[in-house]
Amino acid sequence: MDFEIKNGSSADVELIDAHIKEFEKRNDKERIEARLADRQSLILIAVQHGRPIGYKVGYALDEKVFHSWIGGVLPEFRGRGAAQLLLEAQEKHIRLIGYEYIQVKSMNRFPAMLRLLIRNGYEITGFDTQTTKISFQKTL
Repeated sequence: MDFEIKNGSSADVELIDAHIKEFEKRNDKERIEARLADRQSLILIAVQHGRPIGYKVGYALDEKVFHSWIGGVLPEFRGRGAAQLLLEAQEKHIRLIGYEYIQVKSMNRFPAMLRLLIRNGYEITGFDTQTTKISFQKTL
């Protein structure tokens, strides 16, 4: 693995997201900034040889719970450990600043993400039948 994890921006996320077809370019800079406005947040970017290839974005729900909102890795870099490094870096950072839990939602149409979460100790806490989103939580 020759990835580096750095703090990033909404513009970095938009750049990467534009090349992830299954996300349909939904995570543009304006949407990201609107969601993160007035919240403690964290944007992490995976970089390989200076090229941004993945991201993980989250924000505080309250003083104890951090919500890992969106993340993705460019298709040609999947299966090489970038998502794992992003997850670990996010958990480490939020644990250090005092969060006790991390929550995330995903869907059956993202099986690699579901496997990543389960492999890293996230437990299923619910299912929304309207959105078909599966809720997970991990105690830090």
